[in-house]
Amino acid sequence: MSLKKITSLAAIHEPVRKSSVWDLLVDFAAYPKLAKNVDKVTVRERNDILGISAWDVTFDGAPLSWVQKEQFDAAQRHIFFRSMRDGDFDHFAGAWCIDDGKENCPVIRFDLEYSLDIPVIEEHYSDALQQRMQTNFDAITAALAAQASRLAIEERTHRRFAIDSFTGVTHGGRVIDALVVDLSAKGMKLFTRDDMTMQNDLSIRDITIAPEAVYRDNQGPNVRVVFQEALSERKVEELARELISARKTNTGLPLVEEAGIAAYNN
Repeated sequence: MSLKKITSLAAIHEPVRKSSVWDLLVDFAAYPKLAKNVDKVTVRERNDILGISAWDVTFDGAPLSWVQKEQFDAAQRHIFFRSMRDGDFDHFAGAWCIDDGKENCPVIRFDLEYSLDIPVIEEHYSDALQQRMQTNFDAITAALAAQASRLAIEERTHRRFAIDSFTGVTHGGRVIDALVVDLSAKGMKLFTRDDMTMQNDLSIRDITIAPEAVYRDNQGPNVRVVFQEALSERKVEELARELISARKTNTGLPLVEEAGIAAYNN
């Protein structure tokens, strides 16, 4: 078995919090929306530390698949992974990392060592395969960095209101329990244990919003929703005032600390 190694680096060209990049990095199920060479990622198991996911990609017309185990280190911003028995690779292991960059612009790093479970390809096309792997993982890493840059610009462009109000949010036709942490014209941060996807609209008060993306921190309760279309400044200010006013009436709900975010415990 001959191991090949690749490293992909992509700088984020806007100042952004590492926590925001981490939310993006751990959301494997959203990768197909960001990178055209990722066909499907199915998250089979996930908690704050460990996970299992199945990957289907197409690299320069060649389909590849694997199933990997993950270990998440949120404190150091590292995701370690290693393939299981299923898939095209005999060995597939490495890490996603968020490194320090210049002027608060982090760098996304992807390290991989692999060997393909197809001897004839490894014997005759090893170098070509390595170049193909390098090029395609460069593209995935660059797509993640580009999305992080775009979100950073949006965060700076739109005024963000601190809400911290426990309220009913309708998502996909059902009411979920959610603490609205903050709100802007282009997105919001929630604290909720309920499932949320970008396929379903959400409603708060009389406003219906179509999500462009939903990022959940390691399948935990911290959720960032990016809106497809920005709310008007007037509308977001009115909604923020309503939610903040509702917060003042929630005196009967004991405040609890969970996952580093204050939430109302019902």
